[in-house]
Order: sequence, then structure tokens, then C-alpha cells
Amino acid sequence: MAGVIEIKSAREIDDLRASCQMAAETLLMVGEKLRPGMTTDEINTLVHEDTIRRGAIPSPLNYHGFPKSVCTSVNDIVCHGIPSATRSCAPGTSSTST
Repeated sequence: MAGVIEIKSAREIDDLRASCQMAAETLLMVGEKLRPGMTTDEINTLVHEDTIRRGAIPSPLNYHGFPKSVCTSVNDIVCHGIPSATRSCAPGTSSTST
């Protein structure tokens, strides 16, 4: 409901903390594995497999029909897109994922 502040219980806060830690660790892992020529679909696979390995569910997957486990874009693309087997990170490009 808009305008209502929900007070979280101690357990809910602990769960949020754990999920945020998990997300941070996944982002660090992906950052270490990024390489020139890697496709955004390969990034998606890294995120998906790491999330499942941790016993979690990728939140973007199937959200309003979204077909992948991560939203990603290359370089100056403002909107995060659907990972693709044809969109790769060339040397000197940057990638963002959420």
C-alpha cells in the first residue's frame, strides 16, 4: 500500500541482510570472471548457476515474463536488457547487471 511504512521484524531484517550479502557475493564473482568477448547470456549463466547453488531463486527470472536470471546491458545502453548469446563485451566495453 502506498505511503505506508512497513516495520520489519528482526528475523525479516536478518533475512534481508543475508539476501543482500548473497547478491553482493554473486556480483563480485561475476566481476572476477568477466572477460572480453563474453556474451551477456554467459553472464546470465554465471548469475543463474551461482544463485541456484546458493539455494536461492533468481528474482528477475519469469518476473512479468522476463526470460533470464539477470538484466544486463553493455556500455552506454541506459535500459537493462535481456541477455543475449550474440551481444558480447568487446575489449574496453563495460557491462552492468542487476
